[in-house]
Amino acid sequence: PACRWDDMMWLCDKIKENGSHFIRINTNGLADLITGRNAALELDGKVDAVSVSLNASTAEGYEAICHSQYGLQAFPAILKFTSTAVFNVPHVRMTVVSTMPKEEIDDCKRVCEKIGADFFVREYIDK
Repeated sequence: PACRWDDMMWLCDKIKENGSHFIRINTNGLADLITGRNAALELDGKVDAVSVSLNASTAEGYEAICHSQYGLQAFPAILKFTSTAVFNVPHVRMTVVSTMPKEEIDDCKRVCEKIGADFFVREYIDK
């Protein structure tokens, strides 16, 4: 959704104008790099929950898995976006997939605890 961030924020406003609807955004957390601004600040009052795919506990691990166009800048940007969202959105969590090694899942959990986001392990669906 961050590729069309302004449209998404407009849509959130329209949905909220029409009543009390719960809005959750699922994201890779790269909105700041995509928009060139502190995008998580714009979620205040518009979004009820944000779920960020963490995928790794380090910048190098994230780059090895995701091959982001932003390279090693991606991981710190994800952490910044999420830590800002924690102060602007009622429910913020970071997720990983259950197929990760236990040690990496534990490291990811510590990353989440450090920035104040909830942590959730998504079960891998094979089919």
